[in-house]
Amino acid sequence: MGNEVKLTAGALVRNTELLSFRPQVYDSGLLDFFGLSGATGTYDKATGSGFGFQWKQKVDKGNPFLSFDTSYISARGFADSSIGVFSEDSGINVTTQLGARGQNWGAALAYRYGSAGSQVVRDGNMAAGLQTLSAVTGQSSNSVSIGAFWEPTGSSWMPSISAGYGFTDISGAVSSSIPKQGNIQSWMVGFQWKDVFQKGNSAGFAFGQAPFASNATSEQSSERFLWEFFYKYQVTDKISITPGIFYAPSYQAAVGDSTWGGVIQTTFRF
Repeated sequence: MGNEVKLTAGALVRNTELLSFRPQVYDSGLLDFFGLSGATGTYDKATGSGFGFQWKQKVDKGNPFLSFDTSYISARGFADSSIGVFSEDSGINVTTQLGARGQNWGAALAYRYGSAGSQVVRDGNMAAGLQTLSAVTGQSSNSVSIGAFWEPTGSSWMPSISAGYGFTDISGAVSSSIPKQGNIQSWMVGFQWKDVFQKGNSAGFAFGQAPFASNATSEQSSERFLWEFFYKYQVTDKISITPGIFYAPSYQAAVGDSTWGGVIQTTFRF
């Protein structure tokens, strides 16, 4: 609608796809955590029926601009007609982001409200009462995050820097014996270099703390680090090969365990 406003509505949409930009340039394609600015409570990839509003300031090319985005996603209502997309039990996700971006930098402040049925975060490292993928009936969540990035304008020994922090508050008791309340925090820092050894290739390293519970009703609120390293080799304009190694707490593992491994990712673009 005009030069600055974009409206989106659909039976199956995702909140992270209804943002003018995400506040990072670090892009490995490996651990999902590092692709979400270390703030998986805010950028929870809520998917369902919904609509979004995006405003992006119109400026001359290359000049800094402001943006404002907000979306409403019902994660459960589209699959169950007895619930409906506007019921508190339909997994409501209301995500809002205010951002500023320049030619080689960007920053954003974001907020997400989640009702019962909305995804909180995916991580077994949290306290026992917070390991659920979704808030349950009687609960709600409020998540805030801040993220920023900077990158050199050309190839340089200096890497781009992306950083993000997220905080989520879960409130509402399921029962007197299982309160399932607490605060969740997480953060990440990522570095990425351009034209490493050869033009078009890139390398990167990221580390941070997976979502951990503080002020929780369980003793299992340990703080754990995770990291990854990758090198992207651009074979042709359309094909790239990216070997990488990673270390993550409790990802695809039992609670209290850790996972590390390697992967070779091949990407074809047409």
